[in-house]
Amino acid sequence: MQKLVIVVHPLLTVLLIVTYGFLAYRLLTRKKVSPTDSTLAQVARISLLLTYLSGLVLSMNYGRYVHPWHHYASILPVGVIFVFQFLPGAFKKGVTIQNYALMFLFMLLTVIIISFFSNLFL
Repeated sequence: MQKLVIVVHPLLTVLLIVTYGFLAYRLLTRKKVSPTDSTLAQVARISLLLTYLSGLVLSMNYGRYVHPWHHYASILPVGVIFVFQFLPGAFKKGVTIQNYALMFLFMLLTVIIISFFSNLFL
């Protein structure tokens, strides 16, 4: 089981990078959100949750070492979601397609930053 989680965690990270990049590009170049975009956004959300879960299992149950900054940087996606989804709703402002595109672009950057701080790159 440990081998499976060790393999799945980087694969989910690659899936996140590809999905966020594709969604950011599509939403920056379009005026309307298609059902495909909504489905891909859900895939990205589920992949993010599974990535967090697999990372938690690797860290807590299997004791796999990663650089401490990898854990600190893992909070970045929560901040991006807070800024781009919670705050506009809290101030009664609608979220535009451009906001979603920027959110996916920033999520792409945060996943790349988190990957940079893993023990594979240090």
